[in-house]
Amino acid sequence: MRFPDLTEGLFAESTVAGRGQLSVQGFVDDGTRRDRLDQIVGGGFHLLVAEDHLPALEDDRLLDGLAAAGVRVVALGERAATHPSATVVRDVDGTYRAWFAELGCSAVVVRPDFYMYGTAAGSDAVTGLAAELLAAVHGGAGAPEVGRDA
Repeated sequence: MRFPDLTEGLFAESTVAGRGQLSVQGFVDDGTRRDRLDQIVGGGFHLLVAEDHLPALEDDRLLDGLAAAGVRVVALGERAATHPSATVVRDVDGTYRAWFAELGCSAVVVRPDFYMYGTAAGSDAVTGLAAELLAAVHGGAGAPEVGRDA
């Protein structure tokens, strides 16, 4: 049984791929335990990003803004590791790797109701999606200016 896609609500304007579809739920390992993603990182908004695109969020100081807005940044890597502003997990059974390939993306924002807010492909698009999410959930107040040095 496939759940219907959502057509109205809070979604990214910048992407179409996957927007409004129900997200997947796979097993991850954070280095201390193995469980479903939501059991490891909790509820709320999640920005799931391929680990190699995580530095782009640091360069534009988006990680701090996302954390302040209550968005959990989860980097999907080969091995679980500690990162100061993000949870890095290993995709145990390849669920997220296959999902990202199907969507043609490097990052996905999952809403608290587990539907997709939006997707992004490539580091520039990942930072754009993160900034768009910050503006949406934080009303733009306190959101860092992407691409500008302080």
